[in-house]
Amino acid sequence: MLHASEGYVHAKILASGSRPATLPGMTNMAEASFRRKPESRERLRRLLPRSHYAPRKAPEAADEKMMRYYPTFLDLHGRRCLVIGGGTVAERKVGTLLHAGGLVTVISPTLTAQLQAWSVRGEITALLRPYQSGDLAGFALAFAATDDEVLHQRLAEEARVANVWLNVVDRPALCSFIVPALVSQGDLTVAISTNGTSPALAKRIREDLEGQFGPEYALTLTLLARVREMVANAKVPPAERQRLFTALAASPLLEYVREREIDQVDALLQQTVGQSCTCAALGVTL
Repeated sequence: MLHASEGYVHAKILASGSRPATLPGMTNMAEASFRRKPESRERLRRLLPRSHYAPRKAPEAADEKMMRYYPTFLDLHGRRCLVIGGGTVAERKVGTLLHAGGLVTVISPTLTAQLQAWSVRGEITALLRPYQSGDLAGFALAFAATDDEVLHQRLAEEARVANVWLNVVDRPALCSFIVPALVSQGDLTVAISTNGTSPALAKRIREDLEGQFGPEYALTLTLLARVREMVANAKVPPAERQRLFTALAASPLLEYVREREIDQVDALLQQTVGQSCTCAALGVTL
């Protein structure tokens, strides 16, 4: 028989219904009998404060507000992308998609001169007609850049059914993804989003950041990429590679590159990586 004096902890374990590896003070037979009898468990529950056996609520998230969009970067190389519209906004979308390696199709009765030029050179596929139901099929994502609100609503519904990611320009409520404002310097890309609430503010933030991230970031990243290649070819152990790149990131390398102080850059590289590591050896000109 299990008494309250045999342990508050034992009572707590059994009253909660969990099964420990062993229950001190009980034989296997006694334990089996105890577990078969609800009234026995109820007597133990009375030994415990209510807070120890009452159902607990799931912990609340630190931030109750859920993210509206999941920020990510997409690899569009070789993926089919659709742009519906043939004006200047559509042209900008096409240009960005081409730069990202997408295979772009444009559907519009009319095209800007640049879109026509891309079509003539075979860089895009142009269908000179209005959008037709079913045109979304087979595309990874699509942009709608027209002034036809009825068409936009229709596209949003068709995209949901076809499971195609859709961006309707300046209509976040109809979008399954939105495009952030971007600051780019070589391999550095900084994305700014206001979740579609204020593109104008996102633009202002982008303009502010453009003044902070100059061409030295692109050059520094090129330099670091060459260092990474050199270190990989030298079969440097992973832990040592991590130490090297952490040290370079925390060093004045960026400032030296900004001021084009090649002697300082070379000295830092040699000290951190090795005597053979210089701008000249890496094929980088400041």
